[in-house]
Parts: sequence; C-alpha cells; structure tokens
Amino acid sequence: MRPAFHTSSLQAPAQSETRVEWLEGQSHTEVGMHEDIGQMAGAIWHALNTRGELSVAQLKKEVGAKSPLFDWAIGWLAREDKIVMTQKKRSFTIRLK
Repeated sequence: MRPAFHTSSLQAPAQSETRVEWLEGQSHTEVGMHEDIGQMAGAIWHALNTRGELSVAQLKKEVGAKSPLFDWAIGWLAREDKIVMTQKKRSFTIRLK
C-alpha cells in the first residue's frame, strides 16, 4: 500500500512570502514546492516498495529524479522515519523500514 504524503498540516505562507526561486530559475509557491516534494517522496517510496533496497544512483534513475527535489524528498522520508540509509564503501543504499 502506497502511503499518502499529505501537505494539509503545512501552513500557507503569508502572501509576501509565497514565491521561492528555484535553482533552475523557476518560481513556485512554497505550498506547491511542498506538494512536489511530497509527490517525489511517494514515487521514491513506491520504487523502494517494488524493487527493494537500491543505491542512491539506482533510485534516482528509477524515479527519473534530479537534485535538489530528490534530495529534499529523501530528507522528508528520513525525517518521517520511513527509510534506512546504509553506507556501502563510497556510496549509500536506501531501503524502506
């Protein structure tokens, strides 16, 4: 079962704080950015649930992700205690708890 990553508990920023400039030059509202991160976190969770433990490179390829969105979603899943990261030599693997 795929978990739902809801952003309903997030408070909407004040109107003057809604625009965030992304590294690629795109602008999104903070709420939109949280939704993007939540969707990426869901895609990562689904890939790990389907394929099992993957290296960071394999997981990025599996979900077709680019930094920094992928990194933020991994951080979200780690903060929510949904994943385990293990260092293997010079890389890391990720699996669901």
